[in-house]
Amino acid sequence: MSREFKTPRDVSRCREKIEQELIHGCEEILELLTRQLIPAAISSEAQVFYLNMRGDYYRYLAEFLDIDRQGRNLAQRSLEAYTSAMAIASDKLSAANPVRLGLALNFAVYYKEIANSRSLACDIASQAVEDAMRIYGVLDETESGCAALPIRLLQDNLSLWRLDMPA
Repeated sequence: MSREFKTPRDVSRCREKIEQELIHGCEEILELLTRQLIPAAISSEAQVFYLNMRGDYYRYLAEFLDIDRQGRNLAQRSLEAYTSAMAIASDKLSAANPVRLGLALNFAVYYKEIANSRSLACDIASQAVEDAMRIYGVLDETESGCAALPIRLLQDNLSLWRLDMPA
């Protein structure tokens, strides 16, 4: 059903309602991650996956909330989750593991969009691609197939981000 907006106030109310729904949804997911999924994660891959997801949802909140004190706090929580996930991934997962590569992709986006550090974003993405490509040739067909998409996405982001960097 389509809704007609008659005044700017109608649009503003609708936007506020949608923002509140997004905040509520993110908070529910973060609570589920914090109270159940992360503590119950046994494998390193599951731990990295859920910590990455926690970082993502804090990042989503930080992206659409004003960067005031609350926004900075959300950005810090996102950074902490990504950093914890990266420590486990670097120690326990293959450089071509798709969960590790997905983490690198999301962590790089965090640095680009939230921390406003294109150079750190490029460093993370570049290192992830280099590490994965170093072992890519010895992967079996299934492993290389699973790694191909996140590697390509990292490369695409690197290309875009480097275009915008000063020489």
